Amino acid sequence: MKSEISVTFTLTGLNFKPDDITNKLGIIPTKTWLVGDLINPKTLLKRKENGWSLQSELELNNYELEDHLKNVLEKLHSQSNLLKELCLKNYGELSCIVYAIGEERPSIHLDQELIQKIHQLNCEIDIDLYFLPDEVKPNQNGNFNDIINNNINATFSVPPLSESSTIKKC
Repeated sequence: MKSEISVTFTLTGLNFKPDDITNKLGIIPTKTWLVGDLINPKTLLKRKENGWSLQSELELNNYELEDHLKNVLEKLHSQSNLLKELCLKNYGELSCIVYAIGEERPSIHLDQELIQKIHQLNCEIDIDLYFLPDEVKPNQNGNFNDIINNNINATFSVPPLSESSTIKKC
């Protein structure tokens, strides 16, 4: 699969210190930050809130969205009651990013059990889909953030449904 998928749970707010969240949860985050930290060392933009995030550890291009969500939620599951409370007092989000490359269209499926686990956390879910042509290559860090962040002007077309395609109605 050429497409890349990532999932990150992020908690942001002013009512906590990231180290306190780590200690309470007993889970090592992928990334933390404090108010005033630089968002990116190449800019002068600073964080307006504290943050604690945990990213899926699965390879970006070998798993479906559902697998990445399950990976993150399994790590958080043992502390779901505490996380629910934290999400009520702060802002919790599961951020899903899908880079569909060329003709590939990765599956975006959430079964009932997964939806229930997300609901129990009382967090929001954000799914960003980016359709990129085959010619686009990842940057030196292995991702497509430069393309998205620099607002490169390009025209992408989504192929029309074939005659054999079916659309399911709920």
